[in-house]
Amino acid sequence: DSHSSTHGAFGAIAFGIGTSQVEQVMATQCLLVQRPKTMRITIDGELGKGIYSKDIILYIISKLSTSGGTGHFVEYAGSAIRSLSMEARMTICNM
Repeated sequence: DSHSSTHGAFGAIAFGIGTSQVEQVMATQCLLVQRPKTMRITIDGELGKGIYSKDIILYIISKLSTSGGTGHFVEYAGSAIRSLSMEARMTICNM
C-alpha cells in the first residue's frame, strides 16, 4: 500500500511490498531487501501563522522533486517537526 510510509510518524519503518514478496514472507517469515540510502531533513524554528504540515511537505517536494526521495528512508527532524501533532506528522510521512 502506498500509504505504508504514514507509519513513519510513529517511529516505525514501513514500506509497501508486491504480491511476490508477500508470498516470500508467508513462506519464509523473512523479507530480503537491500538496505536503502538514508536522508535526513531538518526543519527548525516555529511555523508561521497559517503554515501547516502539508505546506512543509509540499515545499520539501518542490526542492527535492517528486522522485528525490526514491530509494531512501527519509527521516524528518528538527524543532518544527517535534512540535507537530501526530496527525501533522502522519501527513508529512504520507506524502
